[in-house]
Amino acid sequence: QLGVGSGDDVLRTFTADQTLHGRHFVVGVACGRQHAVAVTASGFVYVTGDNRYGQLGLTSEETQAAPHKAPSTVNRFTRLQLPGPCVGVACGTFSTFFVLRDGSVFGCGNNDFGQLGILPPSSVVSP
Repeated sequence: QLGVGSGDDVLRTFTADQTLHGRHFVVGVACGRQHAVAVTASGFVYVTGDNRYGQLGLTSEETQAAPHKAPSTVNRFTRLQLPGPCVGVACGTFSTFFVLRDGSVFGCGNNDFGQLGILPPSSVVSP
């Protein structure tokens, strides 16, 4: 979930600038149980880590139809496409929420107890 290219524990410090290749200025970071999300000043979102519940939001309609195509783990920060610039992010244990500049909120991940605020309770794999 550190986005450094492996699932190994890291006992040294690193900067998000290194993992995002110096292209983006990170203004916010949130972490779930085994995933992390970074938001840039430009409103881009990068995700990494465990995706077993769709908490990275990387699953499309195509991969929903064939779940084996969705990555269960992402070892490097990967850009997530959202419908607009992101200004805030929060993570639950196995879920992620995105606040866009226009005020809309998107969530993805585990929804077994309705934590995404939608019914019926089931996981949502794309924002």
